[in-house]
Amino acid sequence: MMGLVPWRLWLYGGALVALTAGLWGIHRHGYTTGYEAGSAAIVAAWDADNVLREKTRQRAQAAAGEELRRQREITRDVEQNLTARLDAADARGRDLARRLRDALTAGTCPLPQPGDATSPADGAGEEPDNQATLGAALADHLAACEHDAQRLTDLQTWVGRINRN
Repeated sequence: MMGLVPWRLWLYGGALVALTAGLWGIHRHGYTTGYEAGSAAIVAAWDADNVLREKTRQRAQAAAGEELRRQREITRDVEQNLTARLDAADARGRDLARRLRDALTAGTCPLPQPGDATSPADGAGEEPDNQATLGAALADHLAACEHDAQRLTDLQTWVGRINRN
């Protein structure tokens, strides 16, 4: 079979195969090296991004924990204050009821006695004779309304701060 194909053709064919294999090996080595270097750069970028994301998550979690602690403290303070105020109101109500019972039994209470069908006329349906008395009563009433309006405004401001925080 060698005789039919000249020896130069075998030599050129072998050199061409060797050259092709060498070039393919060089290309393969360059591709593999570049791919590995690119992959390492991508992995490093991902790792840096993951570290940054984890730090951000930890900061957000710490801030949320602090906010939760602060809200719980505000809630506890409001509940304690409310409990104290309700206890004080209950004590005042019980004291008032006791004093009314004592006054009713002593007969010094200005309220009608139980069993009286009518109460004495208090003059509420009549027009006052003295306009100065009417003006003073109206001024007292308006001052009380202004005081209540200020307290309501303060309460709304306080509730607004809680909702914003």
